[in-house]
Amino acid sequence: MIAYNIRGSPFATPNILKFGFSIWARKPPKNYLSIYPKAIQKIRKKEKSNDIFLYALVDDVLPKVVLSRTHEEQQKISEHYINLLPNLGFHEVHLVSNFVKKTALEACLSYANGITVSEFWKLLPQSKKKFSDNLTLAEAFGFLWHIHVLKAAFDEFQLTGLLAGIRSEFFYLIARKLLPPHDVYFINTS
Repeated sequence: MIAYNIRGSPFATPNILKFGFSIWARKPPKNYLSIYPKAIQKIRKKEKSNDIFLYALVDDVLPKVVLSRTHEEQQKISEHYINLLPNLGFHEVHLVSNFVKKTALEACLSYANGITVSEFWKLLPQSKKKFSDNLTLAEAFGFLWHIHVLKAAFDEFQLTGLLAGIRSEFFYLIARKLLPPHDVYFINTS
């Protein structure tokens, strides 16, 4: 389940840990999400602490924009996350639209100087690398937006780390350059 982790949280109280898990509310949630609360249970055993919490950060902003959804269409999908994730074992569920400022474009684009084109290319799924005509600016903006969302979540909820699927490994390794020091646990979801 836990493939590996990178420690880096500077917090003096290692027994109180708050992990964020970020997900894009593109489609209704799937059952694989139950793996993340199970990983938190394993971390609790390893750390010998019950003061370890999992926050779901559900991005309802970017899919609304990229997929040209109305507020009502996006809200219908977002409600699935709000209803399901606490039942799976997530301690708190937060919609991005509730904690990221509406005028975030300038802050979001400020992260662009922290990543090279070569690093961005490695972030892309194989299907985008093979067909460069299929690559849109939404891919680049989506990466910067996601970094901004994570930074806002660190500030708002005092996160000490992140849980991520192993397939998102390179994204989270790059994100460590741009975000406050934190722990990252990579979860094998296959």
